Amino acid sequence: MSDVAAPEPEALTDEAILQRFLRTKNQPSGSQTLGFRLVSVSQAEKSVEVEFDAKAELLLNPMKQIQGGYLCAMLDECMSVACMVASGMTAVAPTLEMKTSFFRPGQPGKLKGVGKVWQITGCDAASSFAWARLILGEVTAGVVLAFLREVVRPGYRRAGWRLKRVLTDNGKEFKGVFAEGCARLRITVTRTKPRHAWTNGFVERLQKTILHEHWRIAFRRQYFTGRRALQASLDRFLQFYNYERTHRGYRLNGRTPATVFTGAVAA
Repeated sequence: MSDVAAPEPEALTDEAILQRFLRTKNQPSGSQTLGFRLVSVSQAEKSVEVEFDAKAELLLNPMKQIQGGYLCAMLDECMSVACMVASGMTAVAPTLEMKTSFFRPGQPGKLKGVGKVWQITGCDAASSFAWARLILGEVTAGVVLAFLREVVRPGYRRAGWRLKRVLTDNGKEFKGVFAEGCARLRITVTRTKPRHAWTNGFVERLQKTILHEHWRIAFRRQYFTGRRALQASLDRFLQFYNYERTHRGYRLNGRTPATVFTGAVAA
């Protein structure tokens, strides 16, 4: 008997985790079927890079494309491994629910996805005038504050308005540095109630509009190779959305967002 606490197990390095996956002789049969291979690991960013070798003799549908169920299984495999890495290889995460939107067919051969791209979106509640910026990696409070300070606030100034209040959800990216920065800018931060997403319905609707009217079409027509190309495509859509696309809602009644938003300058 001893009252001495057992030592904490030594944390695995990124390379050690990667080698554990590469050297295993007992890879699950499902992973073998999908052609799974772990390429890189980053515990700091809680991300993984995974490659699949989609074999034509195993995974194709009658259209000679990868059957959608197998693509979902590949995504599920990625998420499971990412959760294991994020936990320091101490936990597994069975999937309870999953929804997948397909932008284009998958073709046989090697498939690889890298990184995350997040979209920060804001809109004026009175006019629906919109702004959006794409971010690689983690969306922090500092990143969101920069979007407000560099994109949204100057937009109000150019239109002749002073930004006094912002409405956000309760995400951590809208607290801390973001809240402190807003206080310095004399901007009041109001947060929605938990589980009341409709309170921020204007921006939620804008997100869906950008998804359905822009991204789902753009990804079918263009192969993007970086964030700059994605942002340029998004900027072109927002130019159309703000200045050319008329809105039939009760706030605009057939006018464009810019017509209402720039009213102070026009006056």
